[in-house]
Amino acid sequence: MINKRKTIFVLISLALLITASLAMLSSSSPKILKAAELSSEDEIDLKSQDAVNSPLFDGLYGWYDTYIYPFVTFPVIMPYDAPTYFTYTHESGNIFNAKHQADSGMGYIFNTTWQEDNTSRVISSCIGDPIIDLSVPDGSHSFGWIFPNVSIGNIVKIGVPGEGDHDFLVSSLEYLSTPIGDIGIHVLEDQDTDDGIACYEWRTGVLMYAHFTLNTPVTGSLPTWLTGQSIPLPYSIDYIEFFVLDGNVDVYPNEAPVLSDESVAPKEGYPNTLFEFKVNYTDSENDAPAYVNVIINETAYPMVKEDDMDKDYTDGCIYTYASALAFAPYNYSYYFNCSDGLESDETAMYDDLKVKDYPLQIIAPEDKIYTEHMLSYPATYGFENDVDGSVANGWSGQAIVESSYMGHNKVIKHITSGWDGISTPIDNQTSGTIEFYFNTENTYGDLQFNCFGYDPSDASTRPIILGVHFGRFRHLSGAVWQNLDIDTPCSADTWYHVRIDFNCGTDTWNTTINGELKSWDDPFYQGDSKNIRDLRYYQFDPGYVTRFDAIGFSWVPNYKIGDNLQEGLWVSFENNTILDWAGYSLDGQANIDLLGNTTIPLPADGPHTIQIFGNDTTGNDFQSSPRSFIIDTLPPTSSLAFTPYKGTNITIDTTLFTITADDLGSGVSMIKVNINNTVWIDYAGPFTLGDFAYGLGIYNISYYAIDNEGHEEEIQTTLVELVEKDVISDGGGGGGGGGEEAIPGYDLFIIVGLICLMPVIVFTRRWKGKQDD
Repeated sequence: MINKRKTIFVLISLALLITASLAMLSSSSPKILKAAELSSEDEIDLKSQDAVNSPLFDGLYGWYDTYIYPFVTFPVIMPYDAPTYFTYTHESGNIFNAKHQADSGMGYIFNTTWQEDNTSRVISSCIGDPIIDLSVPDGSHSFGWIFPNVSIGNIVKIGVPGEGDHDFLVSSLEYLSTPIGDIGIHVLEDQDTDDGIACYEWRTGVLMYAHFTLNTPVTGSLPTWLTGQSIPLPYSIDYIEFFVLDGNVDVYPNEAPVLSDESVAPKEGYPNTLFEFKVNYTDSENDAPAYVNVIINETAYPMVKEDDMDKDYTDGCIYTYASALAFAPYNYSYYFNCSDGLESDETAMYDDLKVKDYPLQIIAPEDKIYTEHMLSYPATYGFENDVDGSVANGWSGQAIVESSYMGHNKVIKHITSGWDGISTPIDNQTSGTIEFYFNTENTYGDLQFNCFGYDPSDASTRPIILGVHFGRFRHLSGAVWQNLDIDTPCSADTWYHVRIDFNCGTDTWNTTINGELKSWDDPFYQGDSKNIRDLRYYQFDPGYVTRFDAIGFSWVPNYKIGDNLQEGLWVSFENNTILDWAGYSLDGQANIDLLGNTTIPLPADGPHTIQIFGNDTTGNDFQSSPRSFIIDTLPPTSSLAFTPYKGTNITIDTTLFTITADDLGSGVSMIKVNINNTVWIDYAGPFTLGDFAYGLGIYNISYYAIDNEGHEEEIQTTLVELVEKDVISDGGGGGGGGGEEAIPGYDLFIIVGLICLMPVIVFTRRWKGKQDD
């Protein structure tokens, strides 16, 4: 196949040599081509017209150099080159009379006329005359112009002179150099020949250049008056070439578009910040852009129009591009460029965009699936931020932090030296709940939990005292020590969850051990206490070791009563700045305050995202990257679906059974199915009992699902009865289902009973008749 792009420029170069000399001989000087409008008596701006209504103008005139090859084929092959004229005159309505002529000086070589509908470009009444017939079949489309708003990639039908419609592909938008200036053109490639090509002024759609190749050559004979020979000479035309010389089509050079008001916001952010780039595209000729790009670090990204309904480019249209950018140790560079297809523009380059690394780095949770709790409990005091071996922050006495003990991470450990203890302030609460975990290595000493307060005269009081003595929990109810009950022992090296509810308005308190309420409405040991001010623990015997974990206060924000009953999710982070405040957001919800590393309640099964936020004393905001993780602590759930043949569980051998399963965490791995306690098999899709060639009877269909972390669902079972179609087994538990009844609407036993009673009725009547005789 001949390269079409090379062909056009080789042919154009040849045409230029010919047309330049012809132009010099022309009495009329070439016009400066202007692409925005066609000159006419009405001065109608073609560009403003809708494509299907684009007018052809009365008096439209074009002068071309026409090159015909070959022309004379005997005795030698010769081309023919002559000026041609292409004119339109208005007939009526949408119909114009068109004429295409070539004059040898002694007479017309060809004279083709037709009528054309300017709303469709369809030709009718086409006549070729007198020597060379370059007419086209009626219904073909004009070759003199195309609709001006074509786009690259469009297919346009063009009536090739002497042949008829070919399909032309709009392949590019380029400049064409002519004797009358550089012209913006749409280049169309003939899809029905190897080297056919046509170029139309890109705004008016008027023909500027064409190389029309004929699939079927036009043949005939030239008269002697034209050739000067003694006999007519035959011709056979393979292609025709047109090149514009002049006409009343005014075309002006394209005005380049202009970019302005370029911006990016924000100019500083983090890797998850959405940076929005904007630029204003303006074109004085209302040309839509071929592209508008933002070039970020030498990579171009296409921009989109902010208001897709705005078609007026003369007053500017905003183009945008938004994206997150990766952290970089240097500033990003960026600039904008555009083109209307012929001319381009670009802005200055900027390097004021900074993407900072996250100052907060999440350590935990990790980006993984969590299938169990993390041995830490949500609490007011979880000691997660304290250094092992140091005194716990916020506590007095020898409350030494220990890394872990018996399944609990980060606990405080106290070793007594005799009547000493540890304490933490409570901020004068009048009511609330205190709950914590407690573990002692020896329960036969004497240890106490005390809540201190103040009476109305601000004298110190001890309203609440809970203790362990000789292996049992006890408390002071009023002024009397009482065991909680005989079923509440306190064993060594055992973690107990203790909850104390108090109310200074009623001077009473309740005790709950391991979720069981042990005492309620106990009077304060020292009554009339207006508040509780601190929590203290005492041990009277030296050498005793006691541990505490997950101490929660109900009045502290973000702690809810019962949060520490279950192990939670460990949240840990690092930061490279001094924070005045920190918080976390789970799944995009409102921020929750963080005092440092902590344990939060375990989220529900499923995918989650957590992010850490913070600020410093000067108001600078910081954040971490979002961290995704999955919780999967529960097995999947499954269900069996089928449509009973009758009732609720009566089936036939074609009844289809479908098992579905769902898992919010890691997802379903497989489903197992078993029929009548046989072999477990993998569920592969809907099945019938007929698939297994089972006989009639009762069947137990068992099934369960397994997720991708190995959690297995409890076995589910469904009982069904397999019957023959239209037959129901006696008493087959379908709740009224089965085959067709003998007499629809009547019970079989009633019918049989009535039949049995009929002889009795007849006999009774006869016996009565005999007695009457």
